[in-house]
Amino acid sequence: MLEITETAAQKVKEIMQGQNKENSYLRIYVAGVGWSGPNFGMALDESKDTDKVHEVDGFTFVVNQDFLEKAQPIKVDFNEWGFK
Repeated sequence: MLEITETAAQKVKEIMQGQNKENSYLRIYVAGVGWSGPNFGMALDESKDTDKVHEVDGFTFVVNQDFLEKAQPIKVDFNEWGFK
C-alpha cells in the first residue's frame, strides 16, 4: 500500500509547478539501507511497465510493483522540516 498525504502531494505539486515540471512523474525508490533500515528517495522519472502508478491531487507518483509489495506500507508525508 502506498499512502501519500494531501499535504505531501500539494507540496510536490507546488515545487513542480515552480520548475515547470507539472507533467513529470515522481518515482519513490530505495536509496540505500542503513542500521535503522531502508532510506527512501524520490526522483523525477518516467513510468515503466513494472510500475504501480498513483495519482494524488493531480500529481503522479510511480513505484516499482515488486518493491511496493515488499516494502508495504509506504507513507509519504510532509512537515515543516521536509519530506519524511
